[in-house]
Amino acid sequence: MKVLVIYSINGVEENKENFSFLKKYVSDYDGVELVAHKNKEILSGKAHFKGTKKVIQQADAIIIDNSHSSFRLGYEASIALNMHKPVLILSKEKDYSEFIQHPSLFGAKYNDTKGIKDNVDKFLNNVHKKMLSIRFNMYISKEQEEAIAKKASTEGLTKSEIIRILIDEHLVE
Repeated sequence: MKVLVIYSINGVEENKENFSFLKKYVSDYDGVELVAHKNKEILSGKAHFKGTKKVIQQADAIIIDNSHSSFRLGYEASIALNMHKPVLILSKEKDYSEFIQHPSLFGAKYNDTKGIKDNVDKFLNNVHKKMLSIRFNMYISKEQEEAIAKKASTEGLTKSEIIRILIDEHLVE
């Protein structure tokens, strides 16, 4: 599984220990490959956002530490969520999933490195369980296909995503 870890460049000094722990913990996680910008010199401007979008596309999951609140981190979380990527937002201040409702968004407040570890474990286990690994073919009626296509078009999703959402909603009931 490919994971992207993002945190605020401006908050590095005050959160150095936690940011370093997070990056090292994820990079050492069994079965996880850390993805990152190819060009370490890209730090700002359009080139940075283009590069960030590219690494988000490559990642299976995104972990953001927003302990130093940043508009850029929110923007990058939005990009990932629009790509239907699971996103964990960690923070020392608040659990962002209490404020932002999205099926792919997970939030957690932490106090120390144990809190980071516990929340990353929970998130990555959840992502691993939900990763698509089984191919399933089926026949449906023309009417069903039209209804799925219409819903997919209105939601901006693929027909496969609509079917997975319907299955997940049914399983929750």
